[in-house]
Amino acid sequence: MLKRFLSFMIVICMLSCSMLIQIDASTDPVVRNNLDKVEDTIADIDAHNQVFYLPSNIDPKNVHIETSAKTYSVGGKSSQPMPENGTIDITPGETLDQYGNTCYIVSFDSLGTYTFYSGSAIGAVYVATSGGINPLLSSREYKDKQSKLVITDESGKVIYSDIANETLSEIKGRGNASFYNEKKPFQIKLGKKTDLFGMGKAKTWILLANYNDSSYIRNTLAFRIADALELPYTPKSVFVELYIDNEYQGIYQLSEKTQIGTNRIEITDLEELNEKANEDLDLDTLGVHMAKSNNKFNSNLELYQYAVGMENPENIKGGYLVELDNLYSYSEKCIFGTRNQNTYTVKSPEVASKEEMEYIADLFSSFEQALYSKDGKDENGKYYTEYCDLESLVKVYIVEEITKNWDAYVGSVFFHVDVDGIIHAGPVWDFDNTWGNIRGRGSFATNLEEPWAFKDQGFGYGATFGGALMQHEDAKELAAELYPVAASFLEDALLPGGYIETLTETISASAAMDMARWPVEQRNYTFIYFNTYSDGTVDSCVGYLTNFINVRTAALYDFFGAEKTPHEHVLEKIDFAEPSCEEEGHDEYWKCSICGKLFSDEEGKNKIKEPAVIPPLGHNWGEWEVVEEADYDHEGLERRVCRGDSSHVETRVIPRKERPTTVTESVETTTVETAETQSDTSKTTESTAEKITESGNTTLIIWICVIVGVAAIFVALVVIIVGKRKTIRS
Repeated sequence: MLKRFLSFMIVICMLSCSMLIQIDASTDPVVRNNLDKVEDTIADIDAHNQVFYLPSNIDPKNVHIETSAKTYSVGGKSSQPMPENGTIDITPGETLDQYGNTCYIVSFDSLGTYTFYSGSAIGAVYVATSGGINPLLSSREYKDKQSKLVITDESGKVIYSDIANETLSEIKGRGNASFYNEKKPFQIKLGKKTDLFGMGKAKTWILLANYNDSSYIRNTLAFRIADALELPYTPKSVFVELYIDNEYQGIYQLSEKTQIGTNRIEITDLEELNEKANEDLDLDTLGVHMAKSNNKFNSNLELYQYAVGMENPENIKGGYLVELDNLYSYSEKCIFGTRNQNTYTVKSPEVASKEEMEYIADLFSSFEQALYSKDGKDENGKYYTEYCDLESLVKVYIVEEITKNWDAYVGSVFFHVDVDGIIHAGPVWDFDNTWGNIRGRGSFATNLEEPWAFKDQGFGYGATFGGALMQHEDAKELAAELYPVAASFLEDALLPGGYIETLTETISASAAMDMARWPVEQRNYTFIYFNTYSDGTVDSCVGYLTNFINVRTAALYDFFGAEKTPHEHVLEKIDFAEPSCEEEGHDEYWKCSICGKLFSDEEGKNKIKEPAVIPPLGHNWGEWEVVEEADYDHEGLERRVCRGDSSHVETRVIPRKERPTTVTESVETTTVETAETQSDTSKTTESTAEKITESGNTTLIIWICVIVGVAAIFVALVVIIVGKRKTIRS
């Protein structure tokens, strides 16, 4: 009986396992992504909630599907057997989704109906985690250092592969508020430095989710404005699809990371120098100490926090990457705060010593003290532009203002300082909360024309830096000059066939996939969303943005005091002028005949205040030549001529000759001089005789003493010898 029961249970278990295996085998079909030279399933596509999101290299007419299904139907048509090679054409199932975007419907016998989307012609990043996606989504601190990545361009060509390189990569969550969105931003660190999409070799890259920006292009637009202004180290970026563990995560902006290094912010890497100076120390494990300034450095510095127990490299003056962050600095290791209610985070070196923090905190707080003062000077009389590169500060301000950045001078405002101690603003970063993309916050989304970044908006963030800068005439004048450059870029970008239309058309299919993957009605209502990506009206994601840009860009000309219709310069060349002996020369330059502005190049790209001056050469004088001889009654004249310019002549007077004396005068003078000479000679002779006599007496006395002394010694010796002989005899 027991034997039968056990046999029965074994049969039941086998049937159950068989059923489980069949269920697993029949779970969602898999789209095979046959990438060149990638013998792995890392790029295969799994369905998410019965939806497949295909990268651009997979042709909808040739979709390779692995499934347990025996038959399939496309677009509700009659079923047909699955081909032996698993490749099917899904285009007959084309339809529109709830947002009016193209998709394809395919059914697999008992497995159900699936929706397929096909993405834009952009690259793709495939990640195979070592521990699943959930830890990545749960904590920013979690780092999967054993993951594998494959990255392809828009054609599916592999441009990076951990599989081919036999390397491992790292992926982690990133962002502050953005990390808590459903769609997470990430940071990846490749197994080896690689040039991705022509952006230069690097290991670390950022995947921006742009979850709160339904146009997906606010960040890249802001970066392009900074590029137009020629702001150094502006991040390069491209759009890609992201797949983690075979499941689609959305359209992402693959961007350079804001960091010090080659192909990034190319200044001295103090973090690297710190690591070399502390080779036997794990800097990340060091504790920190918060110190109050107590006016030790300047009256504006309030406090600073540094790492305890590390050694300094030889030079601690650079380079530094510093972020103005009045929101999240409390979570960072090395920070400092000023009495202007600004808090700064030292992003690099991430772990800084007491001396390093004192140096950079003193530099910034002194600069800030000068910036905030009405006359632009700190308590030591130093003008604010002596601390900083004014041009970079003004360029960043223009980007913050023209985009109407909610976070302007609140957070994500970066500065960098090299060993020369000059503060440079930039690179720009974080522009999803721009151009009216937040509703219900005063006039932010409703007033398209108001200046924003130059004043504290009263939301408790202490955004006062922009206003401090723009109170100074030199900053305002430079902003008025540079604003048309930024405005012109946006005006051209808004034109039919311009940058915005071209970009949004390029990514529109991927934007549709992202909207399906992360339905807009489920996103945070604080941000502006529409069900239509782009239809030419203001009631679409792109249309709302372009209207805001158009109105705001035109309105800010008056605020900046800039020319609304900048003219095309008519340039006239001013030739090189040789310096002379006495006058300066100058390099060649070009002058606009309309506005009078000067440029160092014939294209009119490099504006200058004045041409480069060449100092005077100075005279190269020849020898003096007599022009007129002097005599007893008249002065003479001589001159010398400059060898560089014969018209330059210098003269000087030759004194009159001395007239000779008469014969009588000469005889009398000679007689007197002879008598005086004889008298002097007689006196000299007498004096010499006296000296000789005195000298002779002295010598005689010395000799007598010597003789007497020698005789005394001789007598003494004789007495001693005689005495010794008597003693011997006796």
